[in-house]
Amino acid sequence: MRLPVDRRPWIVFLGVLAAFTIFLWLPLDVSARVKDGISYVFSPLLYFSTRLQGSYGFLTSRIQSYTRLQDENIRLQQLKAELSLKLAQLHEVEVQNREYREMLGYKEKSELDLIAGKVISRAPVNWWQSVTIDRGTEDGVALNSPVLTAQGLIGKVTETMDFESQVLLLVDSGFEVSVIFQESGQYGIAKGRGLNPTGKERDADQESTVLVTYIDTRGKLKPNDKVFTSGLGGVFPKGVYIGEVTKIIPPQSASQTGLYQEAFVKPAIEFSRLENVFINLGKAGKVKTKKKRK
Repeated sequence: MRLPVDRRPWIVFLGVLAAFTIFLWLPLDVSARVKDGISYVFSPLLYFSTRLQGSYGFLTSRIQSYTRLQDENIRLQQLKAELSLKLAQLHEVEVQNREYREMLGYKEKSELDLIAGKVISRAPVNWWQSVTIDRGTEDGVALNSPVLTAQGLIGKVTETMDFESQVLLLVDSGFEVSVIFQESGQYGIAKGRGLNPTGKERDADQESTVLVTYIDTRGKLKPNDKVFTSGLGGVFPKGVYIGEVTKIIPPQSASQTGLYQEAFVKPAIEFSRLENVFINLGKAGKVKTKKKRK
């Protein structure tokens, strides 16, 4: 069975061909008017099509430009983060190098027998009471060995192992050291005031974490007077810096009312940033070692 042939395309083709033939045989003035009419009818469509094509190209270009800007912004943000990290690392290296130079200069000028050590751990429950350093009996460290930095006194060794030691800090409430005031020449006993686990003091004198007691009532103390170890007691060498006076407590308000005056002292050490220390091997008590558990 033969399928019917679709004659519509041929009919359209023949119609267009006939119209084109007639158009060619028209007089010039008539054909010109016909062309003008066709142009008048279709010119808005052509204009709209041209504008639409231009708008589409402009929109596509803007989208591509916005995408490129987004990618560039992300890249710049990443570069900024990398540079900020490198800058922070360089600053930390600079701080460490400055600290090392100060320690080296202090050791070269000091008459004390010093070895360098590093803080390797802090117990969360006694963050402000003690630290562990990477030096022990194998390095010559002994019980009660003084621990200090170029800035001042840190504390003393309270427990030793082969390659590690526990150091009781100056600010701990169980720490005591004999001191002397630079200007007045008065002696006293410096005691740590202790901090609670949150790092806040028990009263409003937040920076004065050392209290000096047993100061003669006749001594004329002054704020900002510098306090040093006196050398009395045989544990700490003389002349190690402690800090400066921030507040003077008169005898009537002291802990031993009427007998002595007292003074709050701000330590020279920023204990929260403590990393590198010196251990003085020249003055210490009897060596008491304990093997570290494996």
